Amino acid sequence: MRYRLLHTFLAILVIACVSTFFIASRVGGASQTTASAQQPAQAHSVTSGPLVQDAAKVLAYWTPARMNSARSGDELLAYAKLTRAPAQSGASGIGAPALPQGQSVGATPNANKIPHSSYHLYPYSTVGKVFFTDPKTGLNYVCSGASTNSNNKSVVDTAGHCVVQGGSGGNWYTNWVFCPQYFNGTSPRGCWAARQLWSINFWVSTGSFEDDFGDAVVSPNSQWQLDV
Repeated sequence: MRYRLLHTFLAILVIACVSTFFIASRVGGASQTTASAQQPAQAHSVTSGPLVQDAAKVLAYWTPARMNSARSGDELLAYAKLTRAPAQSGASGIGAPALPQGQSVGATPNANKIPHSSYHLYPYSTVGKVFFTDPKTGLNYVCSGASTNSNNKSVVDTAGHCVVQGGSGGNWYTNWVFCPQYFNGTSPRGCWAARQLWSINFWVSTGSFEDDFGDAVVSPNSQWQLDV
């Protein structure tokens, strides 16, 4: 009996891990394919957008002035919507856990701010800003992103609304770059231009907020490799 329970627990754990890293593994392993490769039209499959821009021209586009004036990518969450039924309430008589004494609803714990002097230290060195343009409006935006330890060492993890307009069916963003350790208009290791953008099919087709995940495969930087 104990063996069967342990076997069941391990099986569930494996399934959860596989689901969590589904996009990153697909992106990292598919980087050698063409950007226009088609994916199965399943709800939670991943899909990619074609990028035919010259990397050098994309990097040249992002002057310090354009970076500083980029709009917050959070504005693009206006396209998102909840598409699944809310979680069911617990059984009658079961209440929420009690808040710590003196803490009110809505209060959040304080997080330690990472000083700029530590940006070059791992794992903070993997985190940075992504900049991109919405081709429909011509507006420039900025989001956060982080490089991941993928097979090709070229994958940047970010949100779906930072690579493609939710519910658009394929308004993939352009002039997409990742600038690790970005601070006040500078990135000590430079920036990496994307050659592929990926997201969950449901985010692209419906704007499902629950599927707001995205990744980018970047072209090599002439001086540095991504920290992963």
